[in-house]
Amino acid sequence: MKQLFFFITFCFIVQFLPAQTIKTVVAVRASTFQQAKVTLLTDSVFTTWVSVKSTAYDGYVNHVLYMNNFPADSNAMMSVKDLPVLNHTNLKKIEYADGTVFFFQKLQGCMANCYFLRRMLLENEKVLLTSFVSDDLTLLRNATKAKIPYSVFLQFKSGTNAGDTEQVTYIFKTFTNKSKNKLAKLFKDHPALKEKIQNETYANNIDGLLQLLEDFGKIE
Repeated sequence: MKQLFFFITFCFIVQFLPAQTIKTVVAVRASTFQQAKVTLLTDSVFTTWVSVKSTAYDGYVNHVLYMNNFPADSNAMMSVKDLPVLNHTNLKKIEYADGTVFFFQKLQGCMANCYFLRRMLLENEKVLLTSFVSDDLTLLRNATKAKIPYSVFLQFKSGTNAGDTEQVTYIFKTFTNKSKNKLAKLFKDHPALKEKIQNETYANNIDGLLQLLEDFGKIE
């Protein structure tokens, strides 16, 4: 009985580990900052230098550092305690010049603060699709071709799953139908789309998934 208790406790801790394991960063290099347009929750907008990846661990980013003046030496180390912070309490979105958009998204399944920065892949009136900060479409397309597992985050804006963010991990080889069945289950309110998903490989093809969600957004 004691061994069973410890095993259950261990599984419980592991389940919530990504959301609570946050390393301490003392300093970041200036070269990690990139100029971007920042929109706050108050809808005020300003241009500044943000460091998105400097606080990324295993794809999870729970805050973003920024500075208004870029130093002359791009290799200079910037003290974290001297830098202002953007997080889910004040940030609405970050936009790069190339059109890349980041924002904080709440995930399910953890007890602590579950807001993490996400890269927006697609948004329409019905659904929002995001990925880890490090996973852009080029990387996801390469993963599709190479049959490498990857995760995206699917959030419905209406229906039974409205507001919930589901992490859909695409698993190849051993469990080829696992991600397909999970994706189909999320569309249980739309039988025609559910059947279409089960007959195709959208869950293993990022471009196919994007097209599926675009078509879903057009349904009246």
